[in-house]
Amino acid sequence: MTISNLYDYFYNFLPSQDPKKYYVTEDLTFAPCKTQKDTNQKGIIALQQLIDRKTLDEEEAKEVTFIACVLESMVKGIDPELRVLSQVNQLRKLIKSQPRNVQDIWLKTYEAYKSLYFTSTKDTIIELSKAIVSSEMLFKAVYIKQKSQPLTLPDELYVLIFSQLGVQELSCLKLTCKHFRSLSNDSTIQKKIFKKETGVVPRYDKDLLRAHKVRCFAVRRSALAITPLLESSEWLSQYSLSFSKDHLLISDQMKRYIHLYDVKTKERKHWGIKPHFLAKLYGNDFFTITRDGLISKYSASSFQSTWEIETDDKKITDFSIENDCITLYSTDQVTKIDIKTKRVLEKTPVMLFPYVNNTISGSGWIVANDLNDYAPLTIKYPSTCPVPDSVGCIPHLIQKNLVYTVVKNSSIIKVFDLNTLKLINTINTSANRVITLAEHNGILFVGNSTHIYVIDVLTKKQIKEIYCKDVYNLWANENTLIVQTYAGIFYIELPDA
Repeated sequence: MTISNLYDYFYNFLPSQDPKKYYVTEDLTFAPCKTQKDTNQKGIIALQQLIDRKTLDEEEAKEVTFIACVLESMVKGIDPELRVLSQVNQLRKLIKSQPRNVQDIWLKTYEAYKSLYFTSTKDTIIELSKAIVSSEMLFKAVYIKQKSQPLTLPDELYVLIFSQLGVQELSCLKLTCKHFRSLSNDSTIQKKIFKKETGVVPRYDKDLLRAHKVRCFAVRRSALAITPLLESSEWLSQYSLSFSKDHLLISDQMKRYIHLYDVKTKERKHWGIKPHFLAKLYGNDFFTITRDGLISKYSASSFQSTWEIETDDKKITDFSIENDCITLYSTDQVTKIDIKTKRVLEKTPVMLFPYVNNTISGSGWIVANDLNDYAPLTIKYPSTCPVPDSVGCIPHLIQKNLVYTVVKNSSIIKVFDLNTLKLINTINTSANRVITLAEHNGILFVGNSTHIYVIDVLTKKQIKEIYCKDVYNLWANENTLIVQTYAGIFYIELPDA
């Protein structure tokens, strides 16, 4: 057998012929398998030696290279039975059977699969085979009309298409047929839509959108009572508040008191004097920072110090804790410290002047804006760049990689993704003058001087209006909304989904 015959065999191998029924003999011919002892090994070795000795130099280099690649794939066990090669060839035949304009589009896909075939490994060859099968099914569904069969697409493609829809479109799609209703309940689709609409990675896995709808309905139907937590005092305007799964911390920056509450019962578990001007919860511990740069870690259960580190930074304005790492934000630098080893991981210079009073920080970000001019928001850390479409936006809240802003002199809320620098949501509210924002799992709480407005971020509709006078700070947790007013600190219990 010449190399040309061998090339034709490999290149035009018909998928209807089962590769298991053929093997390469020692004299370089293809013979049907009669027993289980028949093997490709001797024939493959003979072919490999033939090519290695370069006795086929008179043949075309393209054919020799192709055969060498196929043999290498067989020898390494990547595609020993040539099944994936058969799939590639079958796709090529389907493409060649169509008009020229179709071929021009799809031959690029074929060439890409062919290239990937020769660079595949044992781990990637399976995924390549799946991709080829999906492309073949799509090609047949679009270009090859079968008698008495409706036009269908593979479920994987439906999932990709449905993931680009909004909540309202998906709800309408569920009403068309049972198949679409079943696909619409796929957790992959619902997670992508939820994240696209809210920017939040959802907690739930099964029937996510329905669970969110049920929770919003429960909030709308419930009589949300405002319950006092702390009465008004002279230090209420100088405090900070922090949530964790089990605890609520309120710190008095003037008198240096720390109040620690149980989130579920709202009972005060501990209180006492701890030197600090900033305090935040992290799991079952809380951290304090003094103006001298001393960072202390306390156990929330025992209220005792378990860890201390002294820094040389005297200009700290805020800090955040994430992934066992504490990030200190100051007027001229950002410092990251590993909590376990107490080692300084990073020190990055940041120039915040003249934005010090118009800057918010959190979750590893610093965002500033110039209130005097209608200028876009500016990311100051971890990089320096403007945020497009944010002219006149005042930042109020940073959640993970999202910044919630209010357009100046309006009741419009805009949400930007700081990773992609894109506007992902625009919400019109009933609030005349937005003072504070809080968000949790797709529900947005908007406060002004007279009311708290509860908004479903997915549908952008207001679901509740709560009368509460002089609101100037809000914090939202799983089932609790904390409200700060001039009359004291209050909480609102939110219903479960």
